[in-house]
Amino acid sequence: MSKRDKRRRAGRPRVLQAKRRQTTRAGREVDARNVGPTPELIAHRIRMAGDPDVSTDFPLDVLAAKGDINRDQCDAGWWYLALRARMGMRPAWCDVSGLYSRVADFTGGGPVGLPWDMLTDDQRAAHIRLEEAWWRAHAALVDAGAAARLAVQLTVIDLATYAALEDIRRGLSALAGARERKRRAA
Repeated sequence: MSKRDKRRRAGRPRVLQAKRRQTTRAGREVDARNVGPTPELIAHRIRMAGDPDVSTDFPLDVLAAKGDINRDQCDAGWWYLALRARMGMRPAWCDVSGLYSRVADFTGGGPVGLPWDMLTDDQRAAHIRLEEAWWRAHAALVDAGAAARLAVQLTVIDLATYAALEDIRRGLSALAGARERKRRAA
């Protein structure tokens, strides 16, 4: 062998049988995932929502846990977000935070963004129904007023908690009514 083939790396020579630590992020996080919520996270959840089991990642869940909105209004907010996501208007945080799996529960999945000519007749019909539901929900929010529409958008899409509670309630009640009318029509 030539000298070129047996190059030594700079630094301390490695011992092949030495025990090594996990140096990748995935390797280090495996143990952290099995621990559960930390005491600091539990205290934060109790302070924000009053319940250590409620995730504080989404303002609708916090508002529902505190009793500021009812369960139908919370589900209507998730439904609105799911409709937006299925129409291709998914916020960037959906993929990052893992909450998109919960969003998908409200619409049942299906092809999004495929060209119209690649869809089957059943998929086209489902897409048309989805568009009708989206426009029904959007019209209900517009009818509730600009302040209610903005409050729902800030709470549901932008994950902000500083919108007026009465506006959030009015917008979510309008969405809950639209969702209920959709159920009765189906």
